[in-house]
Amino acid sequence: MKYRHIIYLLIIAFILTSCTSSRNRSAGSLSGAMDKASDDHQGERKVKAVVTEEDEEDEENEEYYGSHGYNGDTEFITVEKSQNNSNSEITLGKDHWLGFQFGTGILSSESFYGISSFSVTGNQFTSEKRSVSYELGLDYSPLQTAEVDLNDSTIVNALEGGIVSLHAGFQRRFYVTPKHTFLGNYYSLGARVHAMFWEYKNELEVIEYDEFDNPIGTDYVKHDHIWGVDFNTAAGFNLMQFKHFKLGVELNPGVVIWWFDTYQGFSNDVFAPFLYLKTNFRFLLGGG
Repeated sequence: MKYRHIIYLLIIAFILTSCTSSRNRSAGSLSGAMDKASDDHQGERKVKAVVTEEDEEDEENEEYYGSHGYNGDTEFITVEKSQNNSNSEITLGKDHWLGFQFGTGILSSESFYGISSFSVTGNQFTSEKRSVSYELGLDYSPLQTAEVDLNDSTIVNALEGGIVSLHAGFQRRFYVTPKHTFLGNYYSLGARVHAMFWEYKNELEVIEYDEFDNPIGTDYVKHDHIWGVDFNTAAGFNLMQFKHFKLGVELNPGVVIWWFDTYQGFSNDVFAPFLYLKTNFRFLLGGG
């Protein structure tokens, strides 16, 4: 049971890494790419990019020794087998809850019309008034066009439909009231990892060059994404706490700090940190 949360977080990390692994190229600024992707741009939508090749020998060694051991002249693969199968089973522990939550709120960026979120979540009590909550979900923020001057909004001019962000994270909860009371109150500190995706209004033609300024190919870019890390807190209230059901609401402020480069190789000079304030509604079943 003690390995369950570690395995869960490793699976999440693998999924996000598979979806958002970056490319080894530098294609200039993100603001420049967005300007060329907007409907207002006149002329060609070409972008120059420099591709950096990985060291093939190091890559092959890493791939080989990452899955093999070596002892003298003999290859070996070590497989550990538990002596007690019953002790190695992953089971839901006592006071473990599973459910979902959805939320809505506001963003500091004027380019987006708020934020909506949905996630699958779990909560494991570690003591009478302490628990660890984890979640896997997505956020959506539509573009704000009604109250924004389009002449001053690079994001609104360049993107189609808004942004979608996959996220995974955890919170450490500190309860003020006991678990058995009908009403509950808690505070929390948490962190999330985000992968934010968007679509450009118009396709970009990326001309790739090697490090010696020789042309090596052309790529056509319509979609892009970027990593982000989220630090947040919450004040929560469980409006109903039954033996196997909880219904709660929480006020959840936080900040998302975006990475330096996008997947397509554009340096991020557009997405400043997102400050947000959400109201989340939680539905949990369990209890053990």
